Amino acid sequence: MARPLWWVFAVVAGALAVVAVAHWADALLTGRPIVYGEGPVAHAAILFRDGAAYRDTTGTVAANYPPLYIALASLGDPFRVGRAVTIVSAIAVAAIVAWRARDAGPLASGSLAVGWLALVPVGIWGAAVKPDLLAVALTLGGVALLERSRGGGTGAVAAGALLALALWTKPTAALPAIAVFVWTLFAARPAFAPGLAGFSVVAAIGVAY
Repeated sequence: MARPLWWVFAVVAGALAVVAVAHWADALLTGRPIVYGEGPVAHAAILFRDGAAYRDTTGTVAANYPPLYIALASLGDPFRVGRAVTIVSAIAVAAIVAWRARDAGPLASGSLAVGWLALVPVGIWGAAVKPDLLAVALTLGGVALLERSRGGGTGAVAAGALLALALWTKPTAALPAIAVFVWTLFAARPAFAPGLAGFSVVAAIGVAY
C-alpha cells in the first residue's frame, strides 16, 4: 500500500517541482525581480564588490545581513550570481534530504527530495537574491555531518564550521546551531568538543573580518 502512495506523492510533487525550477531558470536568465527585499541585498553586494562601506551604520546599507551571502553575490551581477547561489543551495538541501532518507529506498528518498523543491516557499524563494536558503543548506549540511560524525574527529570539526558559516549567512541560524550543540552534548558527546572548536574558529574569523 505504501509504495503506490509514494508514487502519487512523487508525481504530484514532481509536477510542482518542475514549475518551481522553470520559475528559477526564468528568473536567473532574465534577472527579473522575484520578491521584496532583493534590492537592498543586491545593493549591499555591489557595495561589497566595489569596496564601499558595507558596514556603514548611517542607513546607507539597507541589507542588515552578515557578509557571507553578500560576498558570494558580489562575485558578479547579484541578480545572476546571487540567484545561482540560492538555486544551488535549494538543490543542495534536496540532495541532503535524499541522502538522509536513503535507508527508506530510492522511491521514498527521491520523493522527499522532490517534495522539498515543491514546497511553496522554496518554489517562490528558490532563486531570490536572499541569504535564507544558503543558511538552510549550510545548517542542514552541518547537522547531517555532525550526526554522521558522532564519534568526533575532523567530520565533527567540519560540521561545526558549516554551522558557523550558516550563522555568518543569517543570524537566525544561531538557533538551530544551539539546538544541535545541546543535542550533541547529551547524545553524541565525543563530537561536542571538536564540533564546537570548528564552530568557534570560523565564528572568530568572521568577527575578526
